[in-house]
Amino acid sequence: MGGEINSLRKDPAKVKLTVALAFPDAYEVGMSHLGLRILYHLINQQDEMAAERVFAPLPDMESRLRQSGHPLTSLESRRPLDQFDVIGFSLQYELGYTNLLNMLDLAGIPLRAADRTAKHPLIIAGGPCVFNPGPVAVFFDVMVAGDGEETLLAICQALIAHKHHAVSREDSLKELAKLPGVYVPSIGQPPIKKAIVTDLDAAFFPTSPVVPFGQIVHDRLSLEIARGCARGCRFCQAGYLYRPVRERSPQKILSLARQMLSQTGYQDMTLLSLSAGDYTCLEWLLRHVMNEHAQDNVAISFPSIRADRLTPVLMEEIKRVRKTGFTIAPEAGSDRLRRVINKNLTDEDVIATAKNAFDLGWNLIKLYFMFGLPSETQADLAAIGELARKVAATGRRMRRTQNVNVSLAVFIPKPHTPFQWARQLDLKESLDVIDYFKKHLTGRGINLKWNHPRHSFLEGIFSRGDGRLAPVLETAFASGCRFDAWTEYLRFDLWLDALDKHGIDPQVFLAERPLDAPLSWDIIDPGLDKDFLISEYEKSLRGEQTPDCRGGDCSGCGVCDHSLVEMKIYQPDSVPICENVRPVIPVQVDKPFLVRIHFTKTEDAAFFGHLEMISIFSRALRRAGWNLVHTEGFHPKPKLVFSPALPVGMESLDEHLDVALVEHQDLEAIGERLSQTLPRGLRVTLVAPLPPKRKKTATLIEIEYVVENLTADFETARLDQFLTAESFETTKTSGSDKRSKTIDLKTIITQISPDSPHQITLVLRSPVHDLVRPLPVIKAIFGFDDQQAKGLRMTKIRSVEVNPESV
Repeated sequence: MGGEINSLRKDPAKVKLTVALAFPDAYEVGMSHLGLRILYHLINQQDEMAAERVFAPLPDMESRLRQSGHPLTSLESRRPLDQFDVIGFSLQYELGYTNLLNMLDLAGIPLRAADRTAKHPLIIAGGPCVFNPGPVAVFFDVMVAGDGEETLLAICQALIAHKHHAVSREDSLKELAKLPGVYVPSIGQPPIKKAIVTDLDAAFFPTSPVVPFGQIVHDRLSLEIARGCARGCRFCQAGYLYRPVRERSPQKILSLARQMLSQTGYQDMTLLSLSAGDYTCLEWLLRHVMNEHAQDNVAISFPSIRADRLTPVLMEEIKRVRKTGFTIAPEAGSDRLRRVINKNLTDEDVIATAKNAFDLGWNLIKLYFMFGLPSETQADLAAIGELARKVAATGRRMRRTQNVNVSLAVFIPKPHTPFQWARQLDLKESLDVIDYFKKHLTGRGINLKWNHPRHSFLEGIFSRGDGRLAPVLETAFASGCRFDAWTEYLRFDLWLDALDKHGIDPQVFLAERPLDAPLSWDIIDPGLDKDFLISEYEKSLRGEQTPDCRGGDCSGCGVCDHSLVEMKIYQPDSVPICENVRPVIPVQVDKPFLVRIHFTKTEDAAFFGHLEMISIFSRALRRAGWNLVHTEGFHPKPKLVFSPALPVGMESLDEHLDVALVEHQDLEAIGERLSQTLPRGLRVTLVAPLPPKRKKTATLIEIEYVVENLTADFETARLDQFLTAESFETTKTSGSDKRSKTIDLKTIITQISPDSPHQITLVLRSPVHDLVRPLPVIKAIFGFDDQQAKGLRMTKIRSVEVNPESV
């Protein structure tokens, strides 16, 4: 982590304000969040500001930090968090609250805002959880509701001015409270109207986003095509919080796609929106994107698209490169219950979409459902199984192999939705429903998955909780609760103890609420008329639906003022007519131009694993403009062949990679371009051509290593004993099943000689398909245990393929 492509590191001494953008979850989760990436590049674009990132350390890393007494630091400069001017937390999920407390504690910063002084950073929160600030308000100096781009920038600019004029912390907070969307809990100036970015085309969007080295949860390019949703699904908090719908223009999206693909090297791109299928120029946009980039094997996917919007035309476009993920979210099992939740989707729509998908080559469909919805009956639950079996049967009629994955989740009534007054199933009820589905949701090709109701139980409490839960969070954190959203880390017993200790009955927050009851989250105003939400709740109980206001009739939700704030969409007739769809013609390469890239792998790059190296070079080659030959089939990939993978942590001065190019290119020029786009520690030393068809005769590889940091345990006598022995047998383990076999090191080692009292040169010759690693060899010869071997430093110096006939 750190030092990734397109990451930025500024000198704190040369800026006027430093900001740590904190995500209270692991790196691979946080780096998948688009909002974090937008704010990171937005702040760093300002000459007077610097932004760095910090993520929640996993328990093993936390343990090391606490044992060593080292504070939590940022990713870019390894700077302790308490030295920043601002720490901004992104609150995406209630079960990340203990992580944010842990991060503050590891930074040596008081948890509660009231306990901080002028020497401490200003602690800010943003994200959807801010729309019910009650459970965590005491931990923050400032909370931002709504779109954060313009507001966070305004906060930073104000803080620079406050620093210049030596404004006190208290007076600074009073001034910040005047900004749109800003809630200062210590002042309490309700209601706080959310901040809205009214024009996405004019809004900042990064064209050179950070490219992680390792695998993250959503390891692809994310391009936001629209914000907000007007479908009005009554359970969907995001659909109400981020109204109105604001589309980015098709031309702007195409321009962003070109720049982002060239600056990142990604081959996968997601067109991101709450409901991407509702983007009004989607077919035009998708055809243009695919016509421009499909020849480069760029695949397009959608994180969320309604079944009734997945037309055969869209499916054909998506599959032009490869068939990406396919999920249908009926949400409820029956047509009746879907009318209750305002999901304008029928069984026929779902089955027709599944039929189209199977017909176009998909053999896996994912169905997502909730249970515990208002007015739900046993018949509605049974209907989930019936619909899943119908989809599976549709697949069987059309294809020999098919699978239907059914995912279940407990319905959680969220603030600022029409269902905010509804009850949530208690833990026992939820577990009973899961047991029902285990017994009854069966069938050929159907696989059942579910979110554990314990997570939903806690999420429901904190979603509709208030300030009484802050002490519960502190107690749970002090007891050891961390990463509560991760099943392997959830300590549910500690949560129950914390609730009990503070006299909290969970049903207080899970129960149904009267429509006239005051709600703790009323302090934040998302722009929705409360009478509208009540009307929607009452309509749901009657099974009445509310149409999408993009159809022309305003739903009267109250968000639009039809002046500054209003829906912004692009009609298909407002953009040029799309040219005819051009099929992707596979590049026919009779004689590919084969080259070998020689490179070094040192410093931090030594810790890249083999899969990470494949990803790093694939993207670097694309950024450098190399015209690569790809594999054929379901998932086209560049044809790359690496030298045998190194153990993680070992440096090398002699690595190589074989690449197939579509055509002959200037090797010196393309090698120079590649060097410029590789991360630190990977340096190209030579690019040389290879024969088009090489006769593979080499079955052995000879590798030279230098082993350093040998201590007093390095005994000359043991080395002499090895050198004079006729044979020296040891056990070699390999494979995931740890198969073991006996090998004679005398037949493997061609040289072992001391260079100094603390260094030796070691040359090993072993089969290419069954390499002998240097560490087990050193341990066997010198009798080192694991602890003694930890301090050794090994560097690969050279490698040579050997023809057995010449040995």
